[in-house]
Amino acid sequence: VNPALIPTLPTLPTDSLNGKVNVYTANLGAHWQSSEAQRWHFTVEHHEHDNATPRYTYSYVTTDTNVTANPRANTPYSFRQQKLKAATDYNVSAQLKLDGGLQYATLERTYQSVEEQTENTAYIKLIHHIGSDLQYNIKAEHSERSIDNYNVLSELIPPANPNMRKYNMADRSGNKLGFNISASLSESWLLNFNTDAASYDYDQSNVGLTGSDELTVGVDTQYTVDEDLSFNAFISSTSIESDQAGSQAFSTADWFASNDDSVISGGVGFNYQIVPDKFKVGMDYVHAEAKSKISISTGSPLPDLKSTRDTILVHGDYIIDEALTIKATYQYEDYSENNWSVDNVDPDTISNVLTLGERSPDYQIGAFWLSLHYKF
Repeated sequence: VNPALIPTLPTLPTDSLNGKVNVYTANLGAHWQSSEAQRWHFTVEHHEHDNATPRYTYSYVTTDTNVTANPRANTPYSFRQQKLKAATDYNVSAQLKLDGGLQYATLERTYQSVEEQTENTAYIKLIHHIGSDLQYNIKAEHSERSIDNYNVLSELIPPANPNMRKYNMADRSGNKLGFNISASLSESWLLNFNTDAASYDYDQSNVGLTGSDELTVGVDTQYTVDEDLSFNAFISSTSIESDQAGSQAFSTADWFASNDDSVISGGVGFNYQIVPDKFKVGMDYVHAEAKSKISISTGSPLPDLKSTRDTILVHGDYIIDEALTIKATYQYEDYSENNWSVDNVDPDTISNVLTLGERSPDYQIGAFWLSLHYKF
């Protein structure tokens, strides 16, 4: 803090935050076999995050030049989430199975723009075995999220645009479709392909996220040389296209942006049992690249955001006896990122704004774990 401001700072309202959070979780399930071919599953879930921290009012310093005339109070956020689930699975034949279910979920919050929201979800899934070497499944899902009311928080200074909707607290309609196929190409070789597509519409949001489309495609495989040695590999690609609307005039939308995010990852690994039922080792290597393109309705596109990560994991287990096992793991990670919003931005680069001088992460780090596992 600017030393010149110290004489003007008021006394803190308390010597301790006296923070306290109570967490409650309860689950109840019931299962019913209505026939030889059909089963039913019913679940009730309750999770509560009760923040009992007292509220105090604090004065704060702006731009390191003056003490604000409008003190603010801390906001001890609390959450309560409840879910009701009903699902059934029906064996049409020995090769064909149908799954389906419904979910009703409520979420209550305190000190936030939306106090209550509900989300209804329905899904259906088909699983088909073609012989003993080929299996595929298709799953379709639809969800609808609705909120009771969106409030502009009076404690926020400056206030938020009343037309803005936070994406996780906005009315939303969504559809998802997934497909997976697994094949045993031989007794030693397994191959799996999966793809998932999702589309979300925020049709009640005038300012904020208005829609997004996601697509993931992946292939993974495993090859077993013998009972002691196996190899695995995978490659996955995810693309997310989203649209958002903003308001420079603090009113209805007057500018628009499109985001195109992509992530590609791949990896290989192996597991080798050096001494049967005694000593085994393994290694996994994963490479991931992410890129984000942002186009805006006026002006030039923003610079791309990029990140890369390489991870190597080496692990080994040594079984001393039936009850005692020693496990050792070493992980190395190399990560780099290019982020125009913080790179080359010093604390005083922007007029009348003090930043923390943040820089994009760029590091190499290794960690070693040694643990002892005992079974009673």
